[in-house]
Amino acid sequence: MSNPREKNVADNEQYHSQPTKNSLSWVPNKWRRLSLKNPASSSSVPKTTVNDVTKDVMDEAAKVPVEDGQDKNESHTLSRDAMEFYNNGDAPYCYSRILGLNKLHTDFWGVLLGYLNDGRLNAIHIEGWVRRMMFLRGAKKRTNPSIEFDWTILPPQFHSEMYDYRTKYGSEYANGMNELYPPFWEVQYIYIPIYVQAIEDWLLVQINLCTMELTQYWCNQKYSKHYGRLIHNGVLQKFDMFFDKLLDAVSYWRRVIHGPYKPQEKGYLKTGLINDDYLPKIGGALGKDSGVFLCMLMYKLVHKKAFTMEGGIEEHCMKFRHVMADQFYKTRFFPDE
Repeated sequence: MSNPREKNVADNEQYHSQPTKNSLSWVPNKWRRLSLKNPASSSSVPKTTVNDVTKDVMDEAAKVPVEDGQDKNESHTLSRDAMEFYNNGDAPYCYSRILGLNKLHTDFWGVLLGYLNDGRLNAIHIEGWVRRMMFLRGAKKRTNPSIEFDWTILPPQFHSEMYDYRTKYGSEYANGMNELYPPFWEVQYIYIPIYVQAIEDWLLVQINLCTMELTQYWCNQKYSKHYGRLIHNGVLQKFDMFFDKLLDAVSYWRRVIHGPYKPQEKGYLKTGLINDDYLPKIGGALGKDSGVFLCMLMYKLVHKKAFTMEGGIEEHCMKFRHVMADQFYKTRFFPDE
């Protein structure tokens, strides 16, 4: 794919950033749309018909309450969307409320849009999509407290933090102390995106707390039948043991008896299940698009919707890249100095 940006950029550049310590201190009660002056349109966004995943995401975002407000530095002529910011940005970097105080340079947008690093999404992109989905979950819950969600999605860094006793095995994502993530005893399903460094691919795991079963959702068919790779590469090695330590650390078994989802029995997590029903039927060598496919898959699984695609997978993934980028960019803000 040709790079439409006129600046000289290296294809192997990658965006590196650390999440903010207090990830919720900057989240507003409602999203507010980016206020623009003299907006210009971007002609590079695909104009073809959107697929079912893309349409669902756009419709969902449109239903979230928003409020217009005067942003700091509103007098600036701001880029209208992510593509325009990447091609001819009004600043070297910008901020998105979804990712807090992470500086989103043009290489962040270039990778997301598919023009840099072969379009392979980094952990910061996946984390951003997880946070967006969790923020919308929280917004819907605040709007309608009676609505029930039986799921939570954890960010990619949870996988490594769960193996670290200094983080109490990732307790902040399980005990309800972090406003973005509900306590485990209030949900049945936990989704965790994991980057497998040895094969440079993404894996999504689903944990059913009622049955204590872990199901693997691979983004490429060539790995979906090779569970041994996971043990060999250490991805799920001792996962069940450390997950059990986490449940004990947050007193899950004592608290879950008062929650809406009762486990069938107490025991170790079973990690051998694989579900490949959602994989593309055309062979499945997604390559650079595996991270994008992962984000689409997370959305469909938590909403319990069939995952169907017509036409080429690359075309669908490219459309979804633009949807993801614009969802991040529309929450652009100027932090207080």
